[in-house]
Amino acid sequence: MKTIKNLTFLSTVLFISGSSLLTLALFPSSALAKSLSCEIRINQKSVLNKKIETQKNQKTLIGQAEGITTYITEKDHDFFSNEGFVPQYELRFYGEGFLRTPKDQIISSIWGRDILIESICTPLGTGK
Repeated sequence: MKTIKNLTFLSTVLFISGSSLLTLALFPSSALAKSLSCEIRINQKSVLNKKIETQKNQKTLIGQAEGITTYITEKDHDFFSNEGFVPQYELRFYGEGFLRTPKDQIISSIWGRDILIESICTPLGTGK
């Protein structure tokens, strides 16, 4: 029997009482979603507040507001990349960091003479 390592999904089929089947899906903790609260601000005014669920190594849309699109990606256990895109000006902005406790946050920002754009995410609860 081969040993299979680093599975993100394991399905076990058990035969109980002859013909009945029971399928159990077991998910290791690394496959669990992380709950975040994210916000887009323009000139310190909130234009979007959203709660999202992320999965490791998947780009998750935070939202779109006033021509700004933001995403977040969990690159490693509790390590995230926050990305913003402003197509009108062909601009991108990024921030990276750990989101482990409700006090942690990632703020990505870009500014000019008359504008400040921020994308802010914090974990909800105690995390995984």
